[in-house]
Amino acid sequence: MENKPYAQAKGRQPVNVGTAERIVSLLGGSLLMYKSLQHKNTVAGVIPGALLILRGATGYCPLYDMMGKQELKNHNINIRTRLVVNKPVSEVYRFWRNLENLPLFMKHLKSVEVVDEKHSHWKAKIEGMPGAVSWDAVIVNEKPDSVLGWKSLEGAAVDHAGKVEFTSLGTEKCELHIVFSYRAPLGAVGENIARLFSPTVKKTIIDDIHRFREFIETESGASAASTLI
Repeated sequence: MENKPYAQAKGRQPVNVGTAERIVSLLGGSLLMYKSLQHKNTVAGVIPGALLILRGATGYCPLYDMMGKQELKNHNINIRTRLVVNKPVSEVYRFWRNLENLPLFMKHLKSVEVVDEKHSHWKAKIEGMPGAVSWDAVIVNEKPDSVLGWKSLEGAAVDHAGKVEFTSLGTEKCELHIVFSYRAPLGAVGENIARLFSPTVKKTIIDDIHRFREFIETESGASAASTLI
């Protein structure tokens, strides 16, 4: 008889968590417990950490069981949207051109560090995990007040790309066409990263992008737009 990878043994809980995700649970749980014990925060960190370790060790997730799911599917993220902003196109372009401004309104980004005129180092927060995933990116398309495009370098932990097209709608208004994508690379590590891109994360990124209009039209956003590397 053929062995099914998620078959339930008699008298035991089903294995409904994939190998890569079990490794993430073990590592994340261990790190969470270690940091909690260091700070003597036994309730807030040790219990969730222990549950993550148990999840990784047994390969069983009660939540998946209740939802009738056996394994998480990969959730690569592809977002295309457009915004109309009540600011001059030159000011809005300057804001985006300094990529370090992006975490000011994008909650899923922990930081973006500009390395030189073309290169930058990105860190994104991981939902439900104590760490972050990072990668290096390069600007690949740049036309002042018209278009700005970037992508992660080859071999990065995350295959990320972004593009913003700017169209002037008069002296005090412009339209932005925004493309944001996150894809996991191939292989076991890639499967690991892909599982971090849940539908909740996708919604967060969409909200982040639409938050830009409110941010740039405030005094703080205008101040940030005046800074260009």
